[in-house]
Amino acid sequence: MGCQGLATHQRGPVPLCDPCEEAASSLTRLPLGPVSEAAGLVHLAQLRTQAEALDAMLSAAVERAVQAGHSYVVIGQALGVTRQAARQRHLRGRT
Repeated sequence: MGCQGLATHQRGPVPLCDPCEEAASSLTRLPLGPVSEAAGLVHLAQLRTQAEALDAMLSAAVERAVQAGHSYVVIGQALGVTRQAARQRHLRGRT
């Protein structure tokens, strides 16, 4: 099942599944203005966790694209990276 939502990316609208939409929405709730050092560190840890989750979702999406028969050139273009970087993401996601 593919993503149903859309996000704006430098290459145009990008579909998002529910977990991707939630992660993207949480990024818009970043604290504005000065924050305490402790709060800033907590927020940093939360962002790292979200980044790891997004990376796992991207790896899974690359895997699905490969299984659907898309080339690494096309996958790389969709990700805004080289075909080699797209292939590395796919191989990293398989371990």
